[in-house]
Amino acid sequence: MRNIRRFRTDLESLEGKALLSTVPFLSQNTFNHAVHQIDMAAGTYAKTHNAYAFDSALAQISNEIPNGGTKLYPTWKVDEGIYNPAIAGSGVSMVQHIKADLKAYVQTSVANGTMSVSGNWIGVSNPTANSVTTVFVPVLSKSTYNNAIKQINRAAGTYAKTGNAAQFDATLASISYSIPYGHSQLYPTWHTDESMYSPSVAGSGVQMVNMIKSDLANYVQTMVASGSITFR
Repeated sequence: MRNIRRFRTDLESLEGKALLSTVPFLSQNTFNHAVHQIDMAAGTYAKTHNAYAFDSALAQISNEIPNGGTKLYPTWKVDEGIYNPAIAGSGVSMVQHIKADLKAYVQTSVANGTMSVSGNWIGVSNPTANSVTTVFVPVLSKSTYNNAIKQINRAAGTYAKTGNAAQFDATLASISYSIPYGHSQLYPTWHTDESMYSPSVAGSGVQMVNMIKSDLANYVQTMVASGSITFR
């Protein structure tokens, strides 16, 4: 059996970042407005079936969230792939994932000190100098975890058809943002896993994807065991 990979938890440095005065601020009103806009855009999408207009609306909404245009919107673009006109309920599932990823992004950003919030947030609080022993623990939901697995499988299927390694890597980077601390601590491992694939070696693609999903599971187990994230 191979050794389980170890992931850094660096909570002290993350907490220190939260004390910086330059951290962008997100109000609860802005968050609620973003959720409302997502619902409005989805309703319009259901009527017009204009995927481009829906994607543009999400891009605009993401810019209302601190750093959302660069760190949240790529995840939403992946979520858009959940919708399939031929599959009943896929539109509702897509919207649910978009909103779940918004909440997960806010939780993770507050946890790693790149965003601060105000208002009565469930499970979200800003670390302060007077409570340095209290570290916010972001939540990873089962639905977000399962969606990450689906996105990995979908990305692998696309990779098998197109052979576009850069696109596959970009998709993994996007998926990593949906996992608490995932882009900084999980994505580098996934990036290494990508080297396992060789077009000239039969079965190496399947082995690569299995390793990526295994490393995701190991990462979550390690982070939960260390108290760095909560899984429910």
